[in-house]
Amino acid sequence: MYVVYCILVWGLTYRSNLSRVIILQKKIIRIISNISFDSHTDVLFKEQEISKFSDIYLYQIGKFIYLFLSS
Repeated sequence: MYVVYCILVWGLTYRSNLSRVIILQKKIIRIISNISFDSHTDVLFKEQEISKFSDIYLYQIGKFIYLFLSS
């Protein structure tokens, strides 16, 4: 839930600033899954049904646009 806080602002920041959050998210999914540090994480996110940072950002942008246009 903490990732969603102010994601519309954080999602627009420089890629170098976002890389810390994305790397941390990947480290956490590896720890949860108890696998080695150099394994790919795409499959793990799908298996654990956890959204990536970029997916959460795109969802929130779509939700914002929908609410803006429907009001």
